[in-house]
Amino acid sequence: MLLNAWILATLLSLPLWGLCFDLDSIFDEIYSIDHDFNDMCRVLSQQVFRMDDSRPVDEVRKSVESAAQGLKAVSEKIRYDSTIDDSIDVMEAFCDDMEFFMHTQMKAADLFVFKAHNMRDAVKSPALPDAVVELSAAYDRYATQMIPLVRHCDSRRAEDIYVVKSTLHRALIDLKPSGRRAV
Repeated sequence: MLLNAWILATLLSLPLWGLCFDLDSIFDEIYSIDHDFNDMCRVLSQQVFRMDDSRPVDEVRKSVESAAQGLKAVSEKIRYDSTIDDSIDVMEAFCDDMEFFMHTQMKAADLFVFKAHNMRDAVKSPALPDAVVELSAAYDRYATQMIPLVRHCDSRRAEDIYVVKSTLHRALIDLKPSGRRAV
């Protein structure tokens, strides 16, 4: 029994493949992303989008651009084959934070889909759809690199990332302004 516990502890402490890094090194970026997605939730849930007032759409665009930059920053720190070189306590804290952060990301993506038609009618320029394209692309890259890390937590975190990714794609389709061809 003691031998089994030692083997398990040894296996959990060994890096699996690729680059090892500390989870603390990406926490600030992930927290920033959560803040940006919270801003999107706030703006999307409180604003009424009309053609005669572009301020709400501009505010959404700014939070989308900020989230895309945050996603790019964290993606640059993580490679697809990265593994975690942290203690089990740090890993558990990371998993708890990711559960909270994923809830925020899913809520923002759902609000995007819910409000997309209304925003599409209020959008006079391609700035917001272009920003959402950038967000979607940044989230795709983030998902590719984050999924192997969150699989150490729980398979639901990886599923949540896939849900946000597909929901953002759906919002992008719904946000396409009338008269523009899909690329």
